Amino acid sequence: MRRVIAVGVALATCAVLFGGTSAAAADSVQISVSLDGKPVNGNTVTIDPARQTELSIVATNDTSAVVRVRSVRVTGVALALTFFSYDTTMPFDVPAHSKVNRTLVLDFADLGGQAIGLLPTTVEIIGSQRDVLA
Repeated sequence: MRRVIAVGVALATCAVLFGGTSAAAADSVQISVSLDGKPVNGNTVTIDPARQTELSIVATNDTSAVVRVRSVRVTGVALALTFFSYDTTMPFDVPAHSKVNRTLVLDFADLGGQAIGLLPTTVEIIGSQRDVLA
């Protein structure tokens, strides 16, 4: 039974990390994310709550309009319930047909002792109207 649960958690992690974004967001902005310099696409990433984690986002705008980002959201899910969610206000603009790189430091100390194992996690950039851009 543990193997079935472990496989389910691993598949859910892959689906969340690599499942893509909504069609509307995919037409406007895409993001690539790395934690402590390691790309998250295709990788299992270990977060150590005892130390700060550097999150880097490269936002690519393929439209002809400026995209305004209000914040960055990192969310972890366990058993279909939000286990943790961090919103960080980080306003920046992504000019038309351009890429912008932003880095922030996250402190996951609150998670120490709360969870061990794989948690499906998403990183999103949020617009000025609180809409998910990518």
